Amino acid sequence: MKKFVGIISRLYLQIMTLALAAPALAVPVPETQPITSGNLKTMIANIVDVVAGLAGIIAVLFLVYGGIMYIVGGETGNKAGRAIITNALIGLAVVVLSYLIVRFLLGALGVGGGSF
Repeated sequence: MKKFVGIISRLYLQIMTLALAAPALAVPVPETQPITSGNLKTMIANIVDVVAGLAGIIAVLFLVYGGIMYIVGGETGNKAGRAIITNALIGLAVVVLSYLIVRFLLGALGVGGGSF
């Protein structure tokens, strides 16, 4: 049974990799400008956006992994999967709340207009 599940999961990953593949398009690189105080605030806001996005993606991946463990894992996998799902949901809540707090503070400082 484990061998069958392993074969099916590898086959699924290979099919999804081919289905989601996108062509690489060349994009011109814009000119760089020196960092000023206004640009530094905008750069910090952009870094916060990217880090929050990556953390959210990782939390969702752990949620999916925990779901697979819950479904396929048997009795011990059931407990481990449930713990992973719980921790992923807590992590996702922390990421969303921290993003909202940081964006609120940046908006109060005049960066990004306070919009979400």
